[in-house]
Amino acid sequence: REGCYAVQPDAVSFNSVLKAWQDDPAKALEFWEEQVSPGLANVRSYNTFLLGLAKAGLYEQAETLLQHMQNINAAVRPDRISWNTVLLAYASASQEHDEIAALRADALLREMIEGRKQNEECSTPITNSLDLPPAIDPNYVPPTPDCISYNTVILAWGNIGNAEKAHGWLREMKESNIEPDTYTYNNVLKAYKQSGAPAERALQLLREMDHPNRLSFTLGIQILCHNNEIEKAHALLN
Repeated sequence: REGCYAVQPDAVSFNSVLKAWQDDPAKALEFWEEQVSPGLANVRSYNTFLLGLAKAGLYEQAETLLQHMQNINAAVRPDRISWNTVLLAYASASQEHDEIAALRADALLREMIEGRKQNEECSTPITNSLDLPPAIDPNYVPPTPDCISYNTVILAWGNIGNAEKAHGWLREMKESNIEPDTYTYNNVLKAYKQSGAPAERALQLLREMDHPNRLSFTLGIQILCHNNEIEKAHALLN
């Protein structure tokens, strides 16, 4: 403002301040509405704002922002990080045992999977077959889901203790040739722990893991103890 160098703030300046407000979505929104100007916000700006909403579990607002980015007249298109961050909003909300949030995570991941199929079938943009709101660009194809996409949906179901759904996404992940990692398995184990499922199924999952970590073994021990299988728990500890 002093005008010494007549330097105007750029997208990096805007994004840095937006990141500072990430733990306060209301303040971030206030800053966004006051400061954003045409051409200033880029995809990182949107993703930074989305992350603030996601951490607070405000999935409806995150959904709205994602749809805005897909608007036929939008200057910025969402990338995979944008979609994964909205999935994180659902997972954050499901910590409060919000099953609707987990169901919405399912639906969003299905959209991404549909986008992957379209990308595999055609190398050029094609009309999206999804039932999209009228304002959304019909030629926009959602990004291909990655390991993080699946992990986040599995986490959403794990938070509410739905082991069947969590394990189902693990199977679908493998069928899609996306390699699950330790975090994937730990989220499914968490679902088994929450649901009180038979211990043998959780142990089988633990045996499948290439790189179980301390949390993996701890979850297995907790599941065994919950099922009063103390000898097996001690063997797993050893």
